[in-house]
Amino acid sequence: MAQKFICFTMITCLLILSCSSYGEARPPHKARPAHKGSMYYYTVPPQILLPKPTCSDSMDGLQIEKLQKPNANEAHLPLIRGNQPNGKQLFLRDIYRADLINGRGKKTRTINSIDGSQSASRYSHGERNGNFHTTLAFGTPEQTQTLIIDTGSDITWVQCQPCTSCYNQTEPRFDPSKSSTYSNTSCISGSGNTYDQHYEDNSYSSGVFGCDKLTLPPYDVVQNFQFGCGTDNSDDFGENAGVLGLGRGQLSLMSQAASQFNQVFSYCLPKDCSVGYLLFGHQATKHPASSSLKYTPLLQPSGSTTYYYVELVGISVAGKKLKISSSVLASMQKHSIVDSGTVITRLPSSVYAALQSAFNSSMSIYPSAPNFEILDTCYNLKGHNMVSIPKVVLHFGGGTDVSLQPHGTVWAGKSLSRVCLAFAANHYEDDHVIIGNTQQQSMQVLYDLKEGRIGFGACKG
Repeated sequence: MAQKFICFTMITCLLILSCSSYGEARPPHKARPAHKGSMYYYTVPPQILLPKPTCSDSMDGLQIEKLQKPNANEAHLPLIRGNQPNGKQLFLRDIYRADLINGRGKKTRTINSIDGSQSASRYSHGERNGNFHTTLAFGTPEQTQTLIIDTGSDITWVQCQPCTSCYNQTEPRFDPSKSSTYSNTSCISGSGNTYDQHYEDNSYSSGVFGCDKLTLPPYDVVQNFQFGCGTDNSDDFGENAGVLGLGRGQLSLMSQAASQFNQVFSYCLPKDCSVGYLLFGHQATKHPASSSLKYTPLLQPSGSTTYYYVELVGISVAGKKLKISSSVLASMQKHSIVDSGTVITRLPSSVYAALQSAFNSSMSIYPSAPNFEILDTCYNLKGHNMVSIPKVVLHFGGGTDVSLQPHGTVWAGKSLSRVCLAFAANHYEDDHVIIGNTQQQSMQVLYDLKEGRIGFGACKG
């Protein structure tokens, strides 16, 4: 009888504890998410997802103090991000950029250019305010200029004096008359003398090709560098002096300085207001981060001279690979590019739908939030002490897997009440996959044209 009483008492206590636990009032936003396979999630304070309130749009403290005679391929340029435009403006510009890449935007006209329209048509509003720029110098003596870096454009151009129609920029405009090494003729045979660029949003830059010394601080100099000297420009480029073309075409910096830099450059795109870097040649290959990079083959599709193509073979969310049809996968393997100028990564619509579904499933404990312009998979993370973000992994050819950081996976505006998946769907299944700069933040990306490969890894230093 005593044993029966003890057993009955224990069962009663367990039932009471169970009911008490079930009925306990716990605010859901304070609950710590319990995911299976935590190795496939980042558990972080949500505040780290928010952008800094403001960033300086100049290179204060990073301006060139002393430009020395070059002694080796050791160019190491500080790279910063300018102020973000409002969301509507930023994403509208990003749409223009993606449309141009996929051939639906207005084609740029380039007069007598070696690369035809392609060399000058790869720049749109997507990489102006809110993107990444660095400071270098033109001429003798050196005149510093802050330029936006663009791997999807070949021509480098700056605003020049005398100016017919120019906008305000951080430094004085480049004045060819003050440079003893400037020539108003082309450095490259057959490239013509003038250029005229018009963009999807009606912005433009036009002028003549010039030839002069380009100095990449602290030590390196590119002699006889051809660039556009713009005397008629619209005012849609922020306070930047122009564009640094890092594409693959004949007029790009990498082509003009191919032997000097061994056809290699890399960058670390900084998050928010931190400082990244842009490296060339030996400095890029010997940087501490380069030893741990994972490489994927660099493709060269027929007829393409500007973009950096890679083979994207799959995507995983929280350790599970998305199901992608064989036809779409075949297109992804041929039409995927890495681009510093596009902000949000674009995927085929069916692939994006699969990504959206898998991500939603992994984020089901969080309430949904309204769409944010082109971003339609959003959550309210307000009030959480910690949040768990599923790891998104991009699988590239050659067995290279790149795991995106939390801030490379989601986009947060001004508040945690709306944090969105930082991917968008293309209009058509065979559009280019574009790996945008949001996914590349805090990542070192090395472009090795000589060896035909691109490397990915974490930024260091």
